[in-house]
Amino acid sequence: MALDAEQKQFRRWYVGYWISALLLLLAVVCLAGFDLWAIRRYGNRHMQQIRDDRKAMFQEELSRLRSQRNGHS
Repeated sequence: MALDAEQKQFRRWYVGYWISALLLLLAVVCLAGFDLWAIRRYGNRHMQQIRDDRKAMFQEELSRLRSQRNGHS
């Protein structure tokens, strides 16, 4: 079955529309993935900072307690 010029033009528009829609969807999914990756990196970086701060706090407290134990107030 041969298509006339109008049907060919519609088919090109229809295929172009769906290709554009799918590319837009791909862009949104990629952007969401990048956002999740960035949030994860941010969270990991700050959790490490919290761990380091907590470790330093415990070290200071331990040092203070040891000095009090040895009568050095």
